[in-house]
Amino acid sequence: MHSPFSPDWTANLGLEYLARIPNAEMLVRGEYYLSSDYNLREFGASLDAQDEFELINVYVEIDFDDNNYALRIWGKNLTDEAYITTMNSHGLSGTRA
Repeated sequence: MHSPFSPDWTANLGLEYLARIPNAEMLVRGEYYLSSDYNLREFGASLDAQDEFELINVYVEIDFDDNNYALRIWGKNLTDEAYITTMNSHGLSGTRA
């Protein structure tokens, strides 16, 4: 039996690429997160379990040479993966991300 909110393992991978563009630097970053299944409460019932899931996040940042401003665009959970983040003690409601 797993401890609540404690997956057996998680994995993270981040990759960045920095490039010079006219009048600015551009940073592109991709992130990958993978989590094994885990229980959301101490009872270990099947309804209390979060299955293994993975997330992909990406962002692009442009820093302009005049150092007065920067632009950042990001996307989180690009595969629109649904996963449970909390569950109350009654199991009648919870929060999905």
